[in-house]
Amino acid sequence: MPASTWVVSALAIVSLGGCSVLDGTGSSTAETATLAAVAPSTETGTATLTDTGGGSTQIAITTANGTDTGVQSAVMRTGTCGSNGAVFAILNNVQADESITTVTGDLSTLTGMKYYIDISSSTDVTDVVSCGEIP
Repeated sequence: MPASTWVVSALAIVSLGGCSVLDGTGSSTAETATLAAVAPSTETGTATLTDTGGGSTQIAITTANGTDTGVQSAVMRTGTCGSNGAVFAILNNVQADESITTVTGDLSTLTGMKYYIDISSSTDVTDVVSCGEIP
């Protein structure tokens, strides 16, 4: 291979480093929802949804800045934050700032601002401490 071809190939590989993961159909195989603190809470975080194939999606939640050290419930709901939408899926509890759950549904059916995730206080499940819409 001529040196000029090698350089172009190396540059192409380096430039792909910032691209999102694609599944060959042009759609992303992962999306991240930003979890914002709901006052007076200071807890923030992310929920990363990854298409695992076969009609399932894994949701990995990581929280930070919270003062709640107990086990917190996490729920995926229809609608947008603050709308108290219908429960779509009960997610595994957040423990030590982490939770991983696999839900039924391709990632493409769960995205598009149709759903949101909220995290509740460990002492009162009606007290939402952080929330984020799934892009």
